[in-house]
Amino acid sequence: MKRKFKVYTNDSENYSYQIANAIVKNNDRYNLNGQDERIIRERYALNYRRIRDVFGKLETREEELLQEKNSAGLIELYSTIPCVWKNNIDINIDGIAIRSIEDLQMNRLNIPYILFTLYYSSSYFGIKQSMEIDSIRYAIEFIENDVTKSILFTSLFFAMKECVFAKDGHMAQPLNMEKGKKRMIKLKERSIYNIFIEKLSEFSNDSFVLSNKENKCYNKDFRTLLETEESIKNEVGFIYIDPPYTDMQYSRYYHILNTVVLYDYPQISLSRGSISKGIYREGRYQSLLSQRKNALNEIDFLFRFCKENKINVALSYAYPIDVEKQATNRYTASINDLINVAKKYFENNVKLVHEEYSHANNRNSDKKNVLEYLIMGIHDKE
Repeated sequence: MKRKFKVYTNDSENYSYQIANAIVKNNDRYNLNGQDERIIRERYALNYRRIRDVFGKLETREEELLQEKNSAGLIELYSTIPCVWKNNIDINIDGIAIRSIEDLQMNRLNIPYILFTLYYSSSYFGIKQSMEIDSIRYAIEFIENDVTKSILFTSLFFAMKECVFAKDGHMAQPLNMEKGKKRMIKLKERSIYNIFIEKLSEFSNDSFVLSNKENKCYNKDFRTLLETEESIKNEVGFIYIDPPYTDMQYSRYYHILNTVVLYDYPQISLSRGSISKGIYREGRYQSLLSQRKNALNEIDFLFRFCKENKINVALSYAYPIDVEKQATNRYTASINDLINVAKKYFENNVKLVHEEYSHANNRNSDKKNVLEYLIMGIHDKE
């Protein structure tokens, strides 16, 4: 698309904004060489060495157990690792005593980047993998160009997705080690750093799409963006809307990606008084579009904006085929209500297409037949 058109993107999630920056806004093939390569290599090595001063013995033991394919030994090792959510941190980093998240927040400028090692090294990732993530993130901090940073973040996200010990690459919650021993070893043997470097090389391939357009990417609440960015009213002719279909908060699937960007040593959220299974960060973004009481009103705003500013619009939404047999109580709106909103503003100029597909969520492997709708509001040609 960006070959032919000027493209604007917006997403409330920071990780998604970084990916858009790297793919949509970026119009240069990126080679990791020269100054950037030196910064990444040297800063990565520096941070890794500082973490290793604390976790070196544990890292070595993990490597031995992985080579032996000793799943029982790994599970025992991971049970002893200091982690913030276990409340068992009592370590000394460069002469600074760390016993809590508050200590990490207070001393973050004086200690190595160590968030993933202390949060996720016995769950989503292995010890060495967490040290690699922390050290890559430290190196990214020294890159000045924002688009280059986004390319590095995007490559890191991919490496994390390829290694994470969670279902289907999602990061909603880690898998059970006892039930997934072979998979645990297979995934934790992988190198985050090697996959990161390999992914970076794809940004220099001839297949990477370039454009002579000045594309723009935003990380804002969509109402704020539409009300304040005049260029959208003047330059945009078509808006594609892809809201959440259900009231499940999708931010839980990507909370770790947002954390690696923010790198703020977050508090861990509680569920019924206990640490959440996904070790979720507190303060995750809660979209009004994923709230049943607000979603339809938000969609109404979007269609009204498009009508008033003569912008064509398409809304993507999936909904069950058989509403008698399939529950719809988690969906943010009924498909008929959404179609009626479109007709409210575009009247007879609403077009509807749909395609059937089967869907299975992470909690229930049973296939559910749904229709993927595209609800379009088209202006008359002047």
